[in-house]
Amino acid sequence: MRLTFVCLLFSKLMTATAIVAAIFPNAIYIAADSRLTKTANTAGPADSSEGCKIVQTPVAAFAVAALTSDSKTGFDFRAIAMKALAASKGPLASRIDAVEQALAPQMKRAADAVKEDFPDIYEAFQMGHLGQAVFAGWEAGHPVLIEDDWNIAADGGIRQERFPATEEMNLIILGSGGDAILRYVSDHPDWWMSSTPEALEQLIQAAIKDAETTHTADVGGAVSVLMIDSQGQRWVSPGVCSDSGRR
Repeated sequence: MRLTFVCLLFSKLMTATAIVAAIFPNAIYIAADSRLTKTANTAGPADSSEGCKIVQTPVAAFAVAALTSDSKTGFDFRAIAMKALAASKGPLASRIDAVEQALAPQMKRAADAVKEDFPDIYEAFQMGHLGQAVFAGWEAGHPVLIEDDWNIAADGGIRQERFPATEEMNLIILGSGGDAILRYVSDHPDWWMSSTPEALEQLIQAAIKDAETTHTADVGGAVSVLMIDSQGQRWVSPGVCSDSGRR
């Protein structure tokens, strides 16, 4: 099946990451790089390490781009989302409602802290996205894939937008690697004809290669690919991830 973009709302101003997700009638795939970047202080360079960007929970899997944590305020997107998903009930859309409600006040405090300490990064968030995430699950015998975006409104508040994927618009791209991925898709029009895990990994690798070429090093490391179907969640290519991350 051909892969078609859900929406093109990523920005090169996004915090370093490259995430792609695709939905089909019988499966969902999420792929991501493993480069983690932290800005320690206003004068120092960004520190990088490697870690798993795809989070598994019993009810859904998700991956996050942009503002994922802030040490000053204690904001932790992953921890907040995991707790909200576990405590909520109903379909994935309802559980994401709970995630948004839990995230909103803490994300606002984190954004205000970034504005105070890193005004240039805050400006980048204003021009792009404060946060982006993709949530995937299986319900009533069908796959569900939803993109959720957080933006800084003109009044400084947090505005959310949601984009459910469909069979017709079935590919989501998040993160700073999006521009490189689009160039790769344009230069390789038959990229989607490989198996889905291989095709998605090719997209992530294109973002990694672009980061290496431009010496930005904001995307990199091993590529992880998670598959979700009626049998549950499993790693097609674990990279630095493992099922031990599921809680």
